[in-house]
Parts: sequence; structure tokens; C-alpha cells
Amino acid sequence: MSHSAFSQHYDRELDVRQLLRLRGVTATLDDAAFELTASERDWMRADLLCPSCRCAGASVVLSDVVKPRGRNTRQAHFRFLDGAGRTAHTLGCDFYPLDDEPGFVRGVDVQFSANDKDTRVVRELVCKAVGAGELTRADIYAMRSWFLAQRDASTFDVRGSSGMVDWLWGLRGLPTYEAVEFKPFHVTLPGFDTRNALRRHMAFLYKDFLAGQPRVPFDAPVRDRAKRLLTAHQGGQLIMMGPLREKFDAAVTLASLMVQYGELKLSQRRIDYFGKNAPPALLALSATLLFVSDWHLDAAFERFATISATALPADLTAGNVMGLNPFHDFAALEIARFVASLSPEPGRAYDLQAEFEAVREMIMSTMRGPPPTPP
Repeated sequence: MSHSAFSQHYDRELDVRQLLRLRGVTATLDDAAFELTASERDWMRADLLCPSCRCAGASVVLSDVVKPRGRNTRQAHFRFLDGAGRTAHTLGCDFYPLDDEPGFVRGVDVQFSANDKDTRVVRELVCKAVGAGELTRADIYAMRSWFLAQRDASTFDVRGSSGMVDWLWGLRGLPTYEAVEFKPFHVTLPGFDTRNALRRHMAFLYKDFLAGQPRVPFDAPVRDRAKRLLTAHQGGQLIMMGPLREKFDAAVTLASLMVQYGELKLSQRRIDYFGKNAPPALLALSATLLFVSDWHLDAAFERFATISATALPADLTAGNVMGLNPFHDFAALEIARFVASLSPEPGRAYDLQAEFEAVREMIMSTMRGPPPTPP
């Protein structure tokens, strides 16, 4: 799903409303009875390209209206399918439907948010950047093409199960900083505590393993997203985001600075990335500023200062070309890759609770037996 498409005829990116206005279609998209003519649909399919991977096969999905309030729950957008009804996007494309089984065509249902506060702020910043000469449409497309090539070139084979993600999620809370292997003499000490001994022994067993886990936020939404990706793409391929880590770190840092120093009035949605709170809405712009600055943070930040001091131009269509966050699903894809990299262990259930119970029984059997001899 893309809110904009590249028109070869008009040589720019347009959202559905802007495109229909240029085509002379005056009906409102909020009219439940509105339908595009067959000739308009044919023209769009022949003309429009994906703004990221430049695939063809465009069709327009119109907004809906929910009665009795008459509020949109799905914004008008573009969908790109091949002749067989499968997604036409490449795997590395911003708009590849990662949530779907490959080839499964779903009814796109997105929240009506393309003109929300975050989008307006970013669109205005992009227009000011273009007006100030800090960015061009060619720069933005070059950045998107670069990311597309990086993602297409770095993939991994999908193996592992959603249950392995749950198992890994359970391990994340182990106190590896105080890992201690259980020894029988521990039970003779006055401060011995079964629960603490259990957790410390489990931490000892997995300390080295967890040291190799990807350095990404691993909260419940990331867990659930990784499980969906593994299930949907089992036996196929997904994007390996690890090669983009340094770029991701830089983009998050710049986005955090932009919010603070630019006093940008954005929503409270944030990526909590090891002490840096960056709004996802800014990551595409911050990545572009870094890209045209050869990934030098100071140079990119200086560009932002120039943009902030620039007056807003009258034409805001230049802001359509920004595109999506090029690091979308970074954490979930890295967790999925880590799970896929684990050596298969036939017959292993990856049941963390059972592992805890086995260690608990080992400790309790020691406590039930004869008093151990102190070392």
C-alpha cells in the first residue's frame, strides 16, 4: 500500500487526490458511490509506478466511509499487482507486503492518517528542504534506490518457528549480569534463595548465547511482529537489516536532534532505541539528509538548521516524494534473522517453562538429599 505513486506522464509523485485533480476528475473520494471509469483505471495502470521499486501494475483503492458518522477508516491509496494478482514489489521495496503470505492478496485496510500531524510536519520540512536547495527530488529517489539495493542484496532464508520467538522473548529477562552456576554447597548458605538460584543458573546457561542476540529493542510488539514474519515467509526469504545498523543508529540520532532543536510538534509515537527517542515519521527525512551528507552527522544537522530557517513554499506537492521509513521492521526482522540462524535441534520443544522446571527439580533434589559438604 502506497499513499503516492510516480506518474510518468506528470513526472512526479502524486497522491490519489492530487492525481485525480490533474486528470480532471472532480467527484469526491468520500462519496461512497464514486467509481473510476475503466479508461481511467487503464490509464493509471499503464502510467503509474511504485515510488520505491518502480514496479508497474497500479490500481487505486478508494477510501471508504463508515456510517452513520461518515468518517474514513481507509484512505485512498495505490496498490501494485502483477498479472497473476500477486504483489509486483521486490522484496526490498518499502511497500512489499511483509505481513502477507507470498502471493496472498488481501483487502488493504489502513487508518486514515496520511494528512495527520506527523505527515504534515514532514511534508512541510521536505518542501522547505527542496526550496532551500538542500534536497532535490533526484536526491530523495537516489536515497530510496540505495536503500532498495541494500535490502535486495541482503537477505536470509527463513527458518524457525514462532514458538522459538516466544522462547527467546522469555530469555530476555534473565539476570545475565549476575549469572552463577548452581552448586550443591549453595544450599548450605544462610542467604540461599531457590528462586534467585534458579534464575541465576538459567542465566549462566544462556549468558554466552544471549550475548550474540541482536542489539535491538525487543518489546511485545516486536515479538509479535517477528512471529508473524516467520510464519508468513517460512521457507522463503526476508531482508537482513544488520548491514544497515550503522545507518540506522545515525538516522535515529539525527531524528532525535531534529525533534529537540527544531521544536517539532509531532505525535508521541517514538522508537525507544537505547536512550534515543526518535519519531518514526522523521526517519526517512533524517536518512536522506545523512545520505546527501555522505553520512556525516554534523553536516546533515547543519542542513536541517538551514531547512528550519527557510520559509514554507506555496507548493507542497514536493513533499510527496519522501516515502516510508527505510528502516521499517528493523527490530522484528533482526529477531527473525537471529531465530533463523539457530542450528536446528531435532525434537527440541523450545519450552522455556519446562527448562525452568527441570532446573528447579535439580535444585530441589539437592535440598531433599543429604546435606552437601561445604567446599
